Amino acid sequence: MTAGIRLRFDDTGGTLAAPSSFGFNIVPQDAAAGTLPYINVAGYFALGFSTNGPQPRKDENYNYLDNFSKVAGNHSLKFGANVERFVFSNPYYSANSGFFNFVPSGTYSSGDPAADFLLGVPSSYNQGSGFFVDVRAWHYYAYAQDHWKVSDTLTLAYGTGYDVETPLENLQYQGVGVTSWVASNQQSKVFPNAPSGLLYPGDPGCNRNGSPTTHWAHFSPRVGFA
Repeated sequence: MTAGIRLRFDDTGGTLAAPSSFGFNIVPQDAAAGTLPYINVAGYFALGFSTNGPQPRKDENYNYLDNFSKVAGNHSLKFGANVERFVFSNPYYSANSGFFNFVPSGTYSSGDPAADFLLGVPSSYNQGSGFFVDVRAWHYYAYAQDHWKVSDTLTLAYGTGYDVETPLENLQYQGVGVTSWVASNQQSKVFPNAPSGLLYPGDPGCNRNGSPTTHWAHFSPRVGFA
């Protein structure tokens, strides 16, 4: 005979409780967020915590900017700069306390998910190990312009802008959370036992952004007259 799943529901007052407190031999990756495993009985009901969580995501934006204007004779000069720093931190746990799925298409299913649930025969079980997203990026913008009143009937406007956004820099897993595949048979020097063509930050052509950081020559000249 197959032993059925026995559930014991306790009044925890809304606080989280380890899967073991419900009778499950499950060790969550994030023990502090352990709770009843997610149990889906297709067509009948679902129990437990979400399969996607917890996710205490934190976004931070730091902005530094200034503008400067000066009138010098027939010239109206303007200059400015804006620097932004983006920080994104997100511990992410998927199926932290486990996920039992009862569906009629399972290999050993009786054809009725509710009966499978009572018999303790899930179609599948999965549990995530969790990971941590930790990335940074920069945005640089600057400009300079001049309105030159050449005469009472002619004004020239000219200047240039500069705008660069860096790709996300991945800091998770000690900075080697990025991998780069190359077409050649280049061997990684960071991890010499890695498959040929698989590179990591520190290898030529691969960094924590996954590719060359940025094309820096993003100037946008402008000119006009009135």
